[in-house]
Amino acid sequence: MPENLESQKGSPLLFFVLTIAISWLIWLPGVLDTFNLLPVALDDVIFIILNVCGGAVPTILGLLLYYREEGKTKVREVLNRGVDPRRIGRVWWLPLLFLIPIINVSALILGILSGGPVPELPLFQQLWMIPVLFIVGFIPISNAFREEFGWRGYAIERLQSRWGALVTSIIIGLAWGLWHLPLRYFPGGIEVYSQTPLWVFMINTTTLSIIMTWFYNNNRNSILTGVVFHVMLNLTPSIFPFGQTDLGVYYNMVLYVFVALLVTLHYGHRTLRGKIHEDL
Repeated sequence: MPENLESQKGSPLLFFVLTIAISWLIWLPGVLDTFNLLPVALDDVIFIILNVCGGAVPTILGLLLYYREEGKTKVREVLNRGVDPRRIGRVWWLPLLFLIPIINVSALILGILSGGPVPELPLFQQLWMIPVLFIVGFIPISNAFREEFGWRGYAIERLQSRWGALVTSIIIGLAWGLWHLPLRYFPGGIEVYSQTPLWVFMINTTTLSIIMTWFYNNNRNSILTGVVFHVMLNLTPSIFPFGQTDLGVYYNMVLYVFVALLVTLHYGHRTLRGKIHEDL
């Protein structure tokens, strides 16, 4: 276990409870609107504001808890871990950028070969959009930055010394999945999440959490690994829409499980960390 990962400070339970409670409260009007339980219809701009604000809770709360427990110096150190690419070993950029695209395109191909419909691939007709969407994924209000300083920052750092890497990943993955629950009934999110059954989504967040911990632990506790990986998670399904095939979401889930299992068996459940130096 990396020495600077060891921390007995803080309360991850408080983080999880407050993150879920506050985000759910912010998203509640959108959910109520979906079920026509509000006296007036909400404007689309309101939905965007609610979505962004609720999604920013993990990072904001994580940074506030860091500040309360360890002060400004710790917050600066954490922010640096979220933006400094030098913490990431050179060879790790390949799986960070290409693991999810490979899994998603494989799920798409398997879904088609299993008799599913061949979906349209609109981004292949506008290839210039792909790098644009990738860059947009790194703006400060993007999903990745709004979440990762909490999940792959505060939560992972506070839990690993007590529970080890695998158990920590499972705890964060389940909380991460549960946190998303209102978005399945939130305007704009319904279309995104309706393709994936809830039980599949929960398995996905758990296995992805294991993979993200693997990246984090092998790159000097780099929160940026979580940000980059999160960007690829958001972008790649639009390029390879496996969810539009009949079995694509299930193939995708199986591939996530396979990679998480392989990583755990090879690197060890306690640390998910190799012996090779991070700078390779």
